Amino acid sequence: VEGQSDLAFNVVLTNLNKKIETDIQYKFYPAARASFVFRNKESLCMFPASLTSNMNDSDALIDTYPLNTAKAFFLSGTVINAKNILAKDAKKLSIGFRRGNTFGGKIDQLAHHNLVPLVSDQQSAKLLNRGRIDIILAYMPDSLALLNMYPKNPLVYSDDSFFYSQGDGFLCHKTEEGIALVAALNKEIEALKSS
Repeated sequence: VEGQSDLAFNVVLTNLNKKIETDIQYKFYPAARASFVFRNKESLCMFPASLTSNMNDSDALIDTYPLNTAKAFFLSGTVINAKNILAKDAKKLSIGFRRGNTFGGKIDQLAHHNLVPLVSDQQSAKLLNRGRIDIILAYMPDSLALLNMYPKNPLVYSDDSFFYSQGDGFLCHKTEEGIALVAALNKEIEALKSS
């Protein structure tokens, strides 16, 4: 989140920027816009992302070691079992998720439901609270704040609600500059992990 230097990812980004020779300029975008900017080569790298993000030209991309593992879960007022949602004969539900997230291309496994791409996870929580969608699909720990966004109707999930996970690092275009940046970042990520 731009302007909140105390958040975990921002602290890591600041530390990485201090340790590598390349001066990284960060621009913050909503997920769908970030993907668009990256695909159109208006930025060298995208973060957080990985090669498993289902980019079509993955041979032309390179990624760093992950800084974090993001896990996507189904959230609702009651614990949702992912196996039940994934079953082809499951009752059709409206599933809210943040626009631009493909969950490693696995979002297609939910095509038998009504998928509702939204601007933010907060918008998903708002619509769920109003009864306009049935469940939310969101990454943790990114969306922990949603759990108690509406204290009278808290959201829950469990290991059974797990849908997908991916390592979050930098995804870069495989150019001379991108390869050099990934090598420098990987060196510092290793140092951060061992400290």
